[in-house]
Amino acid sequence: MANTIEEILNLASSLDLQKTKKLISVYKKKHSLSNEEQIKVSQIYSMLGMLPEAIKSLGEFKNYDFYKECDVVYLVKLIKKAFLHSNAGEKYFARSIFLFIESICLERKILLQEIDPLFYYYKAWNHLEHEEYENAADSITKLLAQPGQTDALALRGFFTLGVIAAGTFQFDAFEENYLKALALSRANKNAQWEQTLLSRMAYGYFLFEILDKGQIYLDQAKIFKQKSKFEELFQFTLEAMMLFEQKRVDQARASLLSAPCEKDIYRVSEIITYYYWKEKCGLLVSTWQKLSLACHPCNSSFSFLYGKKYRPEYDLYLPPWFKKRIKDHENDCWFFDNEDLLMKRYQDISLEKIKKPWIDLYNYKIKYSNKKTSVLSPNLQRALYKIICAGEVGIYRWSLIDTLYRNDLSPMACKEERLKQIILRLRNLKMKIKLKNNVYTFDGYQDFVLIIPMHEKI
Repeated sequence: MANTIEEILNLASSLDLQKTKKLISVYKKKHSLSNEEQIKVSQIYSMLGMLPEAIKSLGEFKNYDFYKECDVVYLVKLIKKAFLHSNAGEKYFARSIFLFIESICLERKILLQEIDPLFYYYKAWNHLEHEEYENAADSITKLLAQPGQTDALALRGFFTLGVIAAGTFQFDAFEENYLKALALSRANKNAQWEQTLLSRMAYGYFLFEILDKGQIYLDQAKIFKQKSKFEELFQFTLEAMMLFEQKRVDQARASLLSAPCEKDIYRVSEIITYYYWKEKCGLLVSTWQKLSLACHPCNSSFSFLYGKKYRPEYDLYLPPWFKKRIKDHENDCWFFDNEDLLMKRYQDISLEKIKKPWIDLYNYKIKYSNKKTSVLSPNLQRALYKIICAGEVGIYRWSLIDTLYRNDLSPMACKEERLKQIILRLRNLKMKIKLKNNVYTFDGYQDFVLIIPMHEKI
């Protein structure tokens, strides 16, 4: 039995997730946590894939004056919080926190890397969320140049440079940096990192269309006795992708049918990729899952392959593998009923001929069964659009807040309260919106025909 927070953290690192979850719950009930322990508890929850709990463990935000004079441990908590919010889909909110931290440290004449050696790693990943590859590379350059360099820092640095190189189609840099990171993970016997790197290298080779080499690394990732739960869906889907490209469709189906798909654990982009390949291989994908694939606000590259209208502004960082497979068309919206999801031109849709109640997100109107029609206000428009487009996967509460109030610097508690009021007003308009595990989903797809523009119109 683990008796200290360090022992529980080591247990989480060994990938014994269920036991870790029980122990951390017991530990929290028995102990009043110090700031340092709160940071470690947050790290444990993050390793368990429990982002809401990880964020909550770090406490509430303080005001500006507090951070001007506080102990630096509170700044460490704020840095960790920014990174977690970025991972939860709040890339704009996270960016505002990073900028706030930098201004505070500049005023207090504190070096960021002395507070948290991982600061520039965290900031680089926020830049990647914004597809700012040059800024991300600059942050990693600072990370690798800072004093007190360790293998752990270097591993993260080379890994991120590999991701940047893959995203900007620089094959030599992709291979060089991933191999450096892989060597460090093996030298330090870090199984979790090694699995992640092997899987991501395999995907990179897939995008560069070097399938034989990608398969070698994927096979290495699959042989670990202690599997990283968070890599399983990615690995099974990637194997199916490679098999499908080799025209081994039956084996691709078998791989997808073996894959776990727990929506509260895996990243939205990985779930949507899984849905795409299930549909591609002729396996059952529900209409509501297809809606996530076609429209989810995370803007998966696979949405374009499924039919989302391609625009020139997406050209810069869309890998050539995708560009070669995108088919142009004249449609500009999705027509959803409970039976199917179709691509259509909005001008060809005759609303008066639709017998069921409908929600027209092209012009933000709702028609009910009593033939009454409502027009949504701008705040309700954007919230309903994001929730419906998220389909079965849903959208994180924080991500929705980030979308609605990205330029609003008011406290998070204020924005959360305003979102609650928006959801209440939508429910009063008979919109069935559920909130479970901090994820919003629309539960009225059986009641309405949905008309959804392929690109948000507000």
